[in-house]
Amino acid sequence: MSVATPSQPPIPAEALEQHPNRWIAVRDGQVVAVADEYDELMANEGVEATDTIYHVPPSSTLFY
Repeated sequence: MSVATPSQPPIPAEALEQHPNRWIAVRDGQVVAVADEYDELMANEGVEATDTIYHVPPSSTLFY
């Protein structure tokens, strides 16, 4: 029997605290760009087509 190991969350934990209710681009587990609006983030020259884009929930949102 194999033991499952927890996977890393797709959004770095510090992003949840540092960027509530903002858009982030993540590359290799690191936040590479942050913006208030999706269009603003996508216009950032530092964002690459292979980056994963997330909207960080407001800080009042609870995760279980």
